[in-house]
Amino acid sequence: MKQLNIALAAAVAALTFGMASQASAADVQIYGRIDAGLVYEHTDPGVGDATDKFTLDSGVGTASRFGLRGSEDLGNGYQVKFVLENGYKSDTGALSTADTLFDREATLQLVGPFGTISAGRSAILGTDGGSFNLLGGINPFGTGMGNIGNQGIVLAKIDSSRRDNMLTYRSPNLAGFQVTAAYSMGSNDYENKAGSDRYMGIGATYTVGALSTVLLYEGMNEGTIEDLEEGTKHKAKNPEDMWRVTLGGNYNFGFMTVYAAAHCFGNANALSTQGWNGSAMEAKLFGGAEKNFDELEGYSGIVGFDAPLAGGKVLASVGALKAETDELDEKVKATAWFAGLGYQYNLSKSTRLYTGIGYTEGEYKYKGEKVKPESLSTVAGLSYYF
Repeated sequence: MKQLNIALAAAVAALTFGMASQASAADVQIYGRIDAGLVYEHTDPGVGDATDKFTLDSGVGTASRFGLRGSEDLGNGYQVKFVLENGYKSDTGALSTADTLFDREATLQLVGPFGTISAGRSAILGTDGGSFNLLGGINPFGTGMGNIGNQGIVLAKIDSSRRDNMLTYRSPNLAGFQVTAAYSMGSNDYENKAGSDRYMGIGATYTVGALSTVLLYEGMNEGTIEDLEEGTKHKAKNPEDMWRVTLGGNYNFGFMTVYAAAHCFGNANALSTQGWNGSAMEAKLFGGAEKNFDELEGYSGIVGFDAPLAGGKVLASVGALKAETDELDEKVKATAWFAGLGYQYNLSKSTRLYTGIGYTEGEYKYKGEKVKPESLSTVAGLSYYF
């Protein structure tokens, strides 16, 4: 592991200096963010004792990252671009993903009159990060200040928001209308094979004046094996392919911007709600047995706003979810909601202070039993953009 980290550091240095030497031929930039926040969280799992923790965390206000991006004009309206971006933890200095340098994005892009074609590791369309995200404008918090206001809490979970071997196409902007489509071939050695999870998404955005909207469909052609590393010992899961649809947007009134989103899904195998499929849920509802789900269906919604206040910006949002599955002998029912309130203040063009408070709650029912986990969080921190 130590040798790997040294090799990765050497690769970054060589790549950085090599690109700098070619700056006359291409525009290459080093960029990133570093974030550190204090987090207090009180959690009641619904079974057993509540816990309190106070921690220093990385990526509370925004994910800490380091990247290289560049472009070269090929003439006649064509460009080639690249993005190489890794996540790291400012509290420890560790990579966000072990043994992976550019875990957030590694794409090569061709831009022309036809639009943009991208190939490589990339974020899915249904997130607020990456070069081609479509859900950065449905909630003032995006993926949250920590867990505060995190839209992922009430969106059906797609395991890993970044996928390998992704092909993405984004159309030109035609009078405010734009289409983006993406397809991930799955993991190496199993590309386009039944054993590997393959993501697909297609969405349309429309922006006119103060209004910005998005409609997005996403699906997962789920792998039929549990462990791709066990050679011939693959075990069939026979999963139902997941899908989810999100409609949302925002409107800027000048004195505030209002956000809203509606979301529905089917055949999901997980939720990101408070305490879902955790030990308390397993203990009380299923007698301690671990349950894996594959046919969750439901819907959710988010509303929120941000507005200028005292030289900074106040943010607020609430979201709620209702879901169920009947793949067991009786239905498992889930409801959850969150509420978040935050404030951001820019000390400069590059430096931002933030603080927030949020509450999340889940409720899960099965055969007359019920478990109701909940948590209260407060955060305060500093982000620096470079």
